[in-house]
Amino acid sequence: LARLAKRGGFAPPVAPRLLTREETAGMLGITPENFLMLERRGNIRIPRRKIGRHIRYLNLRVLEFILDGAGDPPEAPEDFETSSKNMP
Repeated sequence: LARLAKRGGFAPPVAPRLLTREETAGMLGITPENFLMLERRGNIRIPRRKIGRHIRYLNLRVLEFILDGAGDPPEAPEDFETSSKNMP
């Protein structure tokens, strides 16, 4: 009901499941290496669980990250030039 009140709709029926880093990166459409780098930089903040030596991510949290727009690429800085004059 909290999601209904917050977003005005029901969440899709998805069974909770723990994902590996590779599976999580696949859901985000990036390589596991890029996922690790972005996570270390703090660009991706998905809660994780440590099970023994393994790190797992709850698929529902990954979906929330995607649906909340947190997975959108960052805006380019204002001084970023998009012209091709600086390109070789």
